[in-house]
Amino acid sequence: MMVLLGISVAIGFPALNPTPSHLAADEQDLANNLEVAREFAVSRTIHHRLRVLATTSPYQYVLEGFEGTPGVWTVKRAIALRRNIAFDSATLGAIAEFSSRGSLVTASQTFTLKDRAHGATPGTQWTTQVTVNAVGMVDKQ
Repeated sequence: MMVLLGISVAIGFPALNPTPSHLAADEQDLANNLEVAREFAVSRTIHHRLRVLATTSPYQYVLEGFEGTPGVWTVKRAIALRRNIAFDSATLGAIAEFSSRGSLVTASQTFTLKDRAHGATPGTQWTTQVTVNAVGMVDKQ
């Protein structure tokens, strides 16, 4: 009897947990892809960047490599955020470009993700941030 109760609690507990699992997963994916863009830049000795597409749902970002011709970038991979996860309006169109030495070409860049399913009014949504500092180090907040 106790075993059945324990199994029932173990199965039902994650459904009661209010933690935004999609938000945490997209935060981790974004941080990992920023690190991949940095590693591509260093290992392939050409600039690579992560660029947030300024679109509506489903929100996406792309990893791109510079092809040498001014303004020509090749998409290496495109990533869509999970359902109900969005970029903050200030993050739309944001770019983190890495030089062949692994540092950012511009100043530090912060990407803000929000869970639109938890809190319909602005300021009440669950949010998280991923920041890349000037030397290219990625930090989740």
